[in-house]
Amino acid sequence: MKKIILTAILVFSFCIGSESKCNSQSERLLFAISSNNCKVAKEIVNKNPKIIFETNEYGADNMEVLFTYYYVLANYDLWQDYDFNCFLDTLLQEKPNLNFYTQELNLTPLGIVAGLPISNKIEILDKLLKAGADIKQMPLKDSDMEILYFAIYNKDLNLMEYLLKNGAPTKDNFGRMIAEWLYDYKTENQTNDEIMKIVKSKEFIRDRKWALQSVDIFLKYADIKDFSDKDRLGSINSLTYFNDIEFVKKLVNLGIFDDKKELLEKAINYAKENRRFEIAEILENLKAKKGF
Repeated sequence: MKKIILTAILVFSFCIGSESKCNSQSERLLFAISSNNCKVAKEIVNKNPKIIFETNEYGADNMEVLFTYYYVLANYDLWQDYDFNCFLDTLLQEKPNLNFYTQELNLTPLGIVAGLPISNKIEILDKLLKAGADIKQMPLKDSDMEILYFAIYNKDLNLMEYLLKNGAPTKDNFGRMIAEWLYDYKTENQTNDEIMKIVKSKEFIRDRKWALQSVDIFLKYADIKDFSDKDRLGSINSLTYFNDIEFVKKLVNLGIFDDKKELLEKAINYAKENRRFEIAEILENLKAKKGF
């Protein structure tokens, strides 16, 4: 929260809150961005297109200011009346680099937009990808978090399909997708009765429906045979813990262990340790069928 407030102060500090106090065209452009005056921004950029690459005293160029400011607005639910697309189209004229990390947020433009609570994010993402944004770049600096995380975390099926369709990396994200769904429901030292109560809850049933749909979407763009060991074992063990027999059957039938004898044995052991004997039997039958 402190970082967001500091960012807002940074943006509103241009020209001390008044265009008449701007000392340069660059300051006027920054002020236009922060005051939602796209008409003025267009006029400035049309007269001097290279101005979009100029940086302010904090080392941020106009594109960085635009995305940082929009992030602040969106997270305070103030984005609806801001003419972001107009500003973005204006600044994209000179084909600027879109694969940078903002100083305050450590996010790429793609990462910022993918995580925002806005209704037109796919429209904006489409513009960014067509303008050269790299969907394979880690959206958060110095992390292993892929762009798909935003769709998984927010349970956004439309965003998930859009990102997968446009080449988003899938490594380790299948297991993460299952684990993210179940994470909030798992606590230490849960009894079986507590787990079964959770499984019958409206929230769990709702999220399970999302997970089943997400699996179908994911496998339209990824081959289960290419999944990492982490993806395979992580997804099955998470489902086994909650005794989701039908979901385990679905993944087994899709071939999640077809060529993975050692992983299958680990999954069987996990099922037995957690007294999920019906799931253990399903996995043992697969082992026998495959002749492992």
